[in-house]
Amino acid sequence: DGDDIIDEYQCFAKGWKASANFHEFAFGLAHKGDYLYAALATAIMPGGASARPQIVDRGKVVQISLKDGSIEFVARGLRTPDGVGLGPDGELFVADNQGDWLPSSKILHVRPGAFFGSFSVDSINVANLPVQPPVVWLPQDEIGNSPTQPAPLNDGPYKGQLIFGDVCYGGLQRTFVEKVNGEYQGCVFMFTQGLEG
Repeated sequence: DGDDIIDEYQCFAKGWKASANFHEFAFGLAHKGDYLYAALATAIMPGGASARPQIVDRGKVVQISLKDGSIEFVARGLRTPDGVGLGPDGELFVADNQGDWLPSSKILHVRPGAFFGSFSVDSINVANLPVQPPVVWLPQDEIGNSPTQPAPLNDGPYKGQLIFGDVCYGGLQRTFVEKVNGEYQGCVFMFTQGLEG
């Protein structure tokens, strides 16, 4: 009605649980085809250790249907996925933040059913799952500490690569990505300087 005050809120999708913990962020949204994707962080205690117990829905990538708002968990085993975005070949990538179960941050390719290695949410049911290796590890405090949403570079000399920021470290980092035998791998470079986090 033109008064700059929201008149209505609508819930488009629901079904994942959350507690009052300060750290249970939902990151995203990335759009691919008929879906939106979000990544759900785990609960963390002051000081950085994982909270106990965890809510079962945390540490997962959730796929949200644009048609009806229905959800499906498509990957799990994340600690604090600070960003989710599209990358090479229109594939989904997520940045996960260092902490318990994760000695250094990493960039991951999201595939349906993937387990990324954090046992803090459901240690019994994931104990025998293979851990999907990252596309790249990010050397702690050398090139990153809390990586943000990966984004594709679509033009220029770095076409087909990813960039991401960092909440603590600052700046932008660039990830060279290649696909070998169906798996993404790469290396990471500092891309900007002088942009403090």
